[in-house]
Amino acid sequence: MPVFITALIFFPSFLEGVEVQTTSGTVNGLTTTYQGVDVAVFRGIPYAAPPVGLLRFRDPQPHPGWDGVRDATQTPPECPQRSNACCEDCLYLNVYVPGQPQEGSLAVMIYIHGGGFHSKSSGDPDPTPLAVTGDVIVVTINYRLNVFGFLSTGDQASPGNYGLMDQRFAMVWVKDNIRAFGGNPDLVTIYGRSAGGQAVGMHVLSPINNGLFRRAISGSEGATSMGTMTVKPQDTAMALGAALGCDTSNTAAMVECIRSKDTNTVYSASRSRDISAPPDSVYKFVPTVDGVFLPKTPQELLLEGNFERRDYMLGIVSSEGSVLGTSTLNSIHTQADFEAVAADKLRIFEENAARVTQTVVSEYGSDGHGNHGISYAERAARFYGDWRFAVPPIEDAEAYSRYHGGTYFYYFAPRPSFSTRPSYIQAAHGDEKYFLFGPEYNGKTVTSEEMELSNRMMVYFSNFMKTGNPNRPNAVPVTWPVYDEVGRQYLQLGGMSLSSVTSDLYPRQRFFLGEVIPAMISHNHKAAPAMTPTKEAATTVDSHRSTTRPGGIAALLQQIQVTQYALIGIIIALVIVVFGLLCIVGRRLGTTKKLVTKSSDKEPMSYHNGNIDTSL
Repeated sequence: MPVFITALIFFPSFLEGVEVQTTSGTVNGLTTTYQGVDVAVFRGIPYAAPPVGLLRFRDPQPHPGWDGVRDATQTPPECPQRSNACCEDCLYLNVYVPGQPQEGSLAVMIYIHGGGFHSKSSGDPDPTPLAVTGDVIVVTINYRLNVFGFLSTGDQASPGNYGLMDQRFAMVWVKDNIRAFGGNPDLVTIYGRSAGGQAVGMHVLSPINNGLFRRAISGSEGATSMGTMTVKPQDTAMALGAALGCDTSNTAAMVECIRSKDTNTVYSASRSRDISAPPDSVYKFVPTVDGVFLPKTPQELLLEGNFERRDYMLGIVSSEGSVLGTSTLNSIHTQADFEAVAADKLRIFEENAARVTQTVVSEYGSDGHGNHGISYAERAARFYGDWRFAVPPIEDAEAYSRYHGGTYFYYFAPRPSFSTRPSYIQAAHGDEKYFLFGPEYNGKTVTSEEMELSNRMMVYFSNFMKTGNPNRPNAVPVTWPVYDEVGRQYLQLGGMSLSSVTSDLYPRQRFFLGEVIPAMISHNHKAAPAMTPTKEAATTVDSHRSTTRPGGIAALLQQIQVTQYALIGIIIALVIVVFGLLCIVGRRLGTTKKLVTKSSDKEPMSYHNGNIDTSL
């Protein structure tokens, strides 16, 4: 069928509904208008079979399809979470199509929402302004959350990562169907922020995603972000089974028992105070190493480099620590309050938690190191933002840039005029999404300058989706340089002048959190061994899941880091000894003055008793 005829069939009238044929059946959407441009909107298209009954705690399966025309005009149910724990039948997506594109002509963004893998849905925010301004198709998706998306027994009874596999399944659906909506299946970019940004980073590294997308964007988290992943999910799963009255002596039987319980019962039990998060995670049910989607930890996968090379953009906002919440921040008045908050988050370091906490308190909680004159609440926000959300994406960008030159980094800096956060919070965690998706369309009143920033961000991001380069094809006010480990250049999103391009973001924080803390962690720390799969569990697993799981991954990575730092220390010590010997010889030969004048006038950064000492 000729392309122009196909387009007329797909978009017969923007005064009526629009129909598109998918691989599962025909869907009928609605139309809207934004800034004079017609937009076809399809809501609630199922991309997988409902994960209920026997499909709970299993990888997504193809939807059986339907006869006739399916209504795609209603907002789909969100996956079970605190605000609504009733509907496990939630694997739906929404498609936003600007104008009347020819078949296969537009670049596509798949948006993966954040929420700590525990909350939110495909309906927040509405991407219509981005679709129109950027002239791209935007797809937003639901995926299974919390216990339903990430229950893992550590063996094949329930490998976990179902939410990540849902995201992958949605990518397959887009690959197979987006051409009929006017999208180019070879120009797909996945974008997520917060937990969605971490998920995107994991998709970039996963070996089973080759060919599914071309580019990726991670905002406010990356694959190696701390606190929302575990290699020790077993105890949490067993505690849930016990709370539900299931036999925990056999993991396969236990999972079948949990599978038989109704949605509200399982969700309510999962939120019980009697069920603790894994010892190496801030949250209870999070991604884990499953042997297939994540055969190893993200740190190891990134280190090895055995992944498909894709253009990759990462970025953060200026006050990531706002995610602690205003009520928590308002309760922090003293160093003791700060220490209590830090200790609660840093417990994931297990036997090293006390040492790490004291070191963090010395760095962020004391009156030294640039902290003098700021409140303990602000110190807590700085610590938590740096540790959980800011430093890991910067480190990921640098590591990834060694493999692929199409790496970019942004820093969203300005405090929005609509912010109600404490005065020391600039751009809060999540603020940038309103600018990217259109603040006024998503319930935020902004200034004309902020609206201009929003439009510019849409152009930069849509350029990247189309070409892998945020500077083309559409004109931009400032050239955005690539990020690499030499220049470390990034673009500061704000006033957008030549000074918006700068380099080496957060050097002190990177040194402290990326080098000092790992170096001090004991190399004797061992990860808990994986549970031995039962015979019954091995027979119930989906065929593509691996029957083995790596053990001691965290310990291996830490041993590698400690060894590296030890070698560096030995080399420095040898240099000092040799220099000392030369000085002694120089004195005897009467050449001390010459030796001294040839030495560097730069003093090394020293570290004493857990503190970075820059006073030398």
